[in-house]
Amino acid sequence: MSSKTHTSVDTASGGSIGRPPLVPLIDPADFQRVERVIAFARVVLAMAAIVTIRLDPTEPSQYGAVTLSLLFGYTAIGSLLLILLLRLKSLPYSLPLIVQAVDVCFAALLTLFSQGPNSPLFVFLLYPLLAAGYRWGFREVMATAIVVGSLMAAELLLIPSTNPLSIGLSQGQGQFGLNTFIFRVTYVVMAGAVVGYLAESERRRRFETSAISQILAQARLSGQLSDTLNLVLVSLLRTFGAKRVLFVVQEKRAAAPVLLWKTEAAPDHTLLTTTEELREERRGDYLFEAPGVAWHAVRRSLLRKERFNVVAVNDLGRRVRSGDLTIPPGFLEAHRCRRLVGVSIEFGDEWTGRLLLLDPAIGVRREQNAQFALRIAHQVGPAVYGHYVLDRLRTRAQAVERGRIARELHDGITQSLLGLEMEMAVLRRRALTEAPKLDDDLARIHGILRNEIISLRELMEGLRVGDVETGDIVGDLAEMVERFRRYTGIVAQFVSDRPAVVLPLQTRREVARIVHEGLVNVRKHSGARRVLIRAGFDNGSWKLSIEDDGRGFPFAGRHTHAELDARRQGPRMIGERVRRIGGEMSVVSRPGSGARVEVAIPLEAQAS
Repeated sequence: MSSKTHTSVDTASGGSIGRPPLVPLIDPADFQRVERVIAFARVVLAMAAIVTIRLDPTEPSQYGAVTLSLLFGYTAIGSLLLILLLRLKSLPYSLPLIVQAVDVCFAALLTLFSQGPNSPLFVFLLYPLLAAGYRWGFREVMATAIVVGSLMAAELLLIPSTNPLSIGLSQGQGQFGLNTFIFRVTYVVMAGAVVGYLAESERRRRFETSAISQILAQARLSGQLSDTLNLVLVSLLRTFGAKRVLFVVQEKRAAAPVLLWKTEAAPDHTLLTTTEELREERRGDYLFEAPGVAWHAVRRSLLRKERFNVVAVNDLGRRVRSGDLTIPPGFLEAHRCRRLVGVSIEFGDEWTGRLLLLDPAIGVRREQNAQFALRIAHQVGPAVYGHYVLDRLRTRAQAVERGRIARELHDGITQSLLGLEMEMAVLRRRALTEAPKLDDDLARIHGILRNEIISLRELMEGLRVGDVETGDIVGDLAEMVERFRRYTGIVAQFVSDRPAVVLPLQTRREVARIVHEGLVNVRKHSGARRVLIRAGFDNGSWKLSIEDDGRGFPFAGRHTHAELDARRQGPRMIGERVRRIGGEMSVVSRPGSGARVEVAIPLEAQAS
């Protein structure tokens, strides 16, 4: 089976860790909160420095009044910014970068007028590092550390009392300034690395928590299972920044089909989701042996040979011994990729599956990516499985209810109508001798009653069609045609060139409904006395035709599916069902002599 649904999503929007530097990584709801915290810390730091200088006026020893004035100005600007952040409802995303530049410049001025690299206000050079870590991540912190180090180097050359190259400076003083400079620059870089690492780890943890929450929100119990699963896969694709997401699932019961959901980005930024039922020989291409429960493999080329080096973790998220991963050629032929993240999903003795993400753009640590995929499987998998169980129970409940209604109709109204029809037949025979003039009216009423009985039986047939999962579509169609012949009196025959046809479950259901709809149309609209349903193989397709000798359609000749849609003619309901299973329909009409509806179902699309 192959069906497609489209979801319009801007793939360039947020949701992936891969992002340009110096941009906010938090969602808009937290953006203002973060800036308010940083602004408050800025004001507290500046006021603490003022109090410290007031308590010990000997420090800084150079330009004390200028330094104090800068601190008062810094406090005033910081307080004004804090008030604006508390009052404004929205902020420009460029504000953090502007404020970060102001913080660095103020720190440089404060240290410039207070002994440069030897300044007691050295802590103001560390504040921008902490702010960058709280806002962003490792790269932004290290960029800030490089800028701060460069400013310290400039101060070393600008301040005569610490410049080792200054004329008249003693060797001891110059050596002291150089040693202090090297120590403090090294301290800034090391502090930047530590702060950046902690910030990146926290950012990654926050991102994973937010991503799992968003994906769980898509796994809601309302709606169809396929729609929910499509939304989850779209969220996964955006979260990992992957080129393609594959989800393979199979029930553990005998002869259960293996379904493959595939989501990928189209060139027009539309996300295309395709559902397929895999052939038996292709199942190993996706459910292949892999080390651990979750893993991240990267393709390496060595001596013109390609292999996948893999890092894997067990069900507890701990790294297990792994080396190279052998990926089946069939998978690589269908899904060429350089990086592959996979996680196996299993629920008791009922359900097993695998999630595969091709060429993810998220992060560089493979073990961390495998652990993230495992967390998603542990938290999102049960929600999807619960939806699957609920959907299956709902489907079974609907089938049971339809069966109950059909039985009640058969045992109640249908039997009453049949008894009434028999009494009507007896009444007509009496009327032939006792009141011949009433025969025409009784015949008309008898015909209406007969048609209503047939319509009721067709309704019962429609309630049950597609619910019987015998797997033998040829036998099911033959029985359906035979029941139609008995109920309607129309000569109906089913012919097939093969005793059995292998089709996916959903396709079998749609084919049964197509034939039922065609038979109903023949009885209601064609006035036919004979109908022939023929099934057979031709050019890689399974073809089905419904031909009758009735009045035909109001057009002559053969018309394709597209032509019928453009002219709004032909059996529209049948056409919709045919298109749903990836088939094509055509109609041959002979007005006054009958019509033939032809359906072609490509087997390759059904079994891929």
